[in-house]
Amino acid sequence: MAASMVGGAFLSAFLQVLFDRMASREILDFFCFRKLNIDLLKKLKLTLLSIKPLLDDAEDKQITDPAVKEWLDELKDAVYIAEDLLDEIAFEASRCLLEAQDKADSSQDASVAKLKDKKYIKKLSLEWSGCTSDSQIAREILDNLQPHRNLQELVLAGYGGTRFPDWLGAQSLPNLVFLCLCDCDFCVILPPLGQLPSLKELCIKGMKSVVAVGPEFYGNCSVGIQSFQCLEILKFSGMEQWQDWFFPDGEYSTGVFARLRELYIAKCDNVKVDIPFYLPFLEKLLIDGCQKLGASLLTAPPNNCCYEFLTDLEISWSLKSFPFDLFPNLRHLDLISCRKLESLTFSKSSSFHELKSLSTIRIEECPNFYSFPAGEFPAPNLKFLILRNCCKLKSLPESMHRLLPSLGSLNILKCPDIDSFPEGGLPFSLSCISIRHCDKLFEQRMKWDLQRLTHLASLSISSVIEDLESFPDEGLLPSWLERLYISECPNLRNLDGLVLGKLTSLQELGIYSCPEIQRLPEEGLPTSLTYLKIQSCPILEKRCQREEGKDWQKIAHIPGLDIGY
Repeated sequence: MAASMVGGAFLSAFLQVLFDRMASREILDFFCFRKLNIDLLKKLKLTLLSIKPLLDDAEDKQITDPAVKEWLDELKDAVYIAEDLLDEIAFEASRCLLEAQDKADSSQDASVAKLKDKKYIKKLSLEWSGCTSDSQIAREILDNLQPHRNLQELVLAGYGGTRFPDWLGAQSLPNLVFLCLCDCDFCVILPPLGQLPSLKELCIKGMKSVVAVGPEFYGNCSVGIQSFQCLEILKFSGMEQWQDWFFPDGEYSTGVFARLRELYIAKCDNVKVDIPFYLPFLEKLLIDGCQKLGASLLTAPPNNCCYEFLTDLEISWSLKSFPFDLFPNLRHLDLISCRKLESLTFSKSSSFHELKSLSTIRIEECPNFYSFPAGEFPAPNLKFLILRNCCKLKSLPESMHRLLPSLGSLNILKCPDIDSFPEGGLPFSLSCISIRHCDKLFEQRMKWDLQRLTHLASLSISSVIEDLESFPDEGLLPSWLERLYISECPNLRNLDGLVLGKLTSLQELGIYSCPEIQRLPEEGLPTSLTYLKIQSCPILEKRCQREEGKDWQKIAHIPGLDIGY
């Protein structure tokens, strides 16, 4: 009974707020400006007015009937939707007004927007287009566009002033959760964002004039209050002149970014600061195109500390070796375009040698990478191993059949020096293998021993070796294979129908960029096939044309056909 009274009283008061907002000059002017049918707004108000006496009656009689309670719950949802609609209208009205201000150079014009009074606006994007002729005027305009303290999300893009306004701080925006500063090219220093008590995600992009992220970035927080106390996601990108990053307590600072979970630094070519080691909750780190960054990231800190919470790491810079010791709980490792990378290592003094959490390793465009950790490389839960364009890599991890017992997918592309699998063969757990343009390895395909891989379901191959005129070879593929993809084999002329016929579980067959294949096998294709795709194989495509092609009757029974697209 009490719950019904509270619910009814809440809705009754809430409806009164909606009535006031629908009658506001802001909403009415917007309808007139857009030439919208204001009768719809009146109809909504009349409907809500007719409901209000029922709510009052429910309060008076303390109705507890379940059907009435359900009606009240549905009505509450409808009222929330109406409020959201009014929020969107209010935001659109302010945006239209700001677009008009953007065409003017007057701070007085900007003040007409009265954003500071718009307490229902939760999200705001202020964007400038074109060049700013006067940075002082730009600053004055932004000064007069101060939003209400209830604002939760803010984007400033293309702002032409040299400094940000004073309202971009804790006292004015205590509820701000998300902030993006984008392409504010004339600003030389960042505002004191560390003071924002609710900020969880911060994105700083462009900002071509910022050379240093200095003390002002953290603000003058009170004693006992940390800077960026709630920040969880921090992104820097495209800051061409950025060189230095100041931390209040140095490299091992413990007073800032205490809750940071994700850090992204991309395309900041000149930044050369060492990343602070004390980021205890850091889970994801991405560093892309920052060749001068990161010396301390790969150097052991005092007291044998490590990045205990880091689970996702993507790096693109010129490191020579990657030490697993510092990342005991790493789940996903991506090393992309690390031109100087040579090896993955464990330090000799480390007692930590098992990567229990590691699930994915991706190494791409690392032309000097040649070695996994010497000796054993135990990663009992590794599921994906992806190696692409590693020209000097000669072998896969030793004893991988035993040390990588959960490996499900192996993808090797353009690793020309790999000529065999390790002693003991591949892990039994493999379900998907892709070996493309690894010609030395492909020449030894009869030694792959795929018949022992009882979980193997998918195989992709590509090769330019000259003597590959027929495929598959007798005894190469297990009968339980479900998907086979043959691509970029310029010398392949024939598909062996007798061997294909033994693949009694084959469901998908893809043939791509094999221009010399003359025809489908006389024996036809496995009756189990449900999907066939043939692409960039001109001779074969012609023979498989619907109704008219010479091989059409061999494939007409297949439900899914994709020929020549």
